[in-house]
Amino acid sequence: MEAERSALGPTHDFFPAEVGIARFLLPVYLSIPQTSEISGIFVALDADSKLIPSFIIGKRSSLNTQAFMQDLRYRIGDHRVQLTTDAYIFYRKAVEESFAGDADFAQLTKLYGDYGQFGNERY
Repeated sequence: MEAERSALGPTHDFFPAEVGIARFLLPVYLSIPQTSEISGIFVALDADSKLIPSFIIGKRSSLNTQAFMQDLRYRIGDHRVQLTTDAYIFYRKAVEESFAGDADFAQLTKLYGDYGQFGNERY
């Protein structure tokens, strides 16, 4: 395991030393236009400090999602976090395997279109 960790790059003391701290992290995937060989970037953003504890460049796949979550888990250490992701199906398995119950995890699903919200506006 130590050999795998050294391949992830340097680690940083991202979180303060207080015990029981919970941070709110937003893992997002940013798409890059088709003209590039790189299809996108996984980025974890701390909601309070706006720091980026982890990012991975690559395609949006199960393998990259798992590598991203494992890297994020390694970099934040034993601190409990709150994660909110988009509805990408592979996040669920990657968070479960990487954090093993040490993260409060939610997926945000956006609905587009008319779902009955029009027609009875107040203003």
